[in-house]
Amino acid sequence: MASTDLTAQRVRELLHYCETTGALSRREPLQNGRPAGIPLGAVNTDGYLKIKLDQNTVLVHRVIWLYMTGEHPPAMIDH
Repeated sequence: MASTDLTAQRVRELLHYCETTGALSRREPLQNGRPAGIPLGAVNTDGYLKIKLDQNTVLVHRVIWLYMTGEHPPAMIDH
């Protein structure tokens, strides 16, 4: 599944977004034992937070856009 195949429904099913802190966290614990509720993201070489979702690495700010609007973001997000 490419990141463009990811749906808002799937993102909302897997993740919780806290509008106060801007953090994304898993709704359910991972199979490796990592508990739910812990903020997700690792900084990539460009300084953006990334996560792995359904075997794809995706940028957190783009996932949040999809989560909040239900639509994939444009190529560039002015943030």
